[in-house]
Amino acid sequence: MYHSHSYQDEAFDFFVTFLKNAIKGDVTYQQLVLPVITDAHLLATGEKDYFTINRDSYSVITFLVEADTPYFRQLNTNHLTTADYSQILQYANTQREAFLA
Repeated sequence: MYHSHSYQDEAFDFFVTFLKNAIKGDVTYQQLVLPVITDAHLLATGEKDYFTINRDSYSVITFLVEADTPYFRQLNTNHLTTADYSQILQYANTQREAFLA
C-alpha cells in the first residue's frame, strides 16, 4: 500500500511539473504530457478502456477522467491550448492536495 501511494504521488508530481512547463510554452514538455492527455480523452470517449491505456500513467489518466469525464470527452487533443493545460493542471493539483490532507 505504501509503495502504491508513493508511486502515485511521484507520477502526479512529474505530471504537474511537466504541465507547468507546457503552460509556459515549452514544446518538449507539451509532447511529454500529450500521451497522458490523449489517453484520458480516449478513455472518456470509450475508444480505450482501463485495460488499454498506458500502464505507466494509469493513476494519472484514470484520475483525470474521473475528475471530469465530460471535459475530457470533448477535449480536442489535436489542438491543446494554454487554457486546456491550465484546466488539467487544476485537476492534477486537486489530486495532489487530496494526498497531502
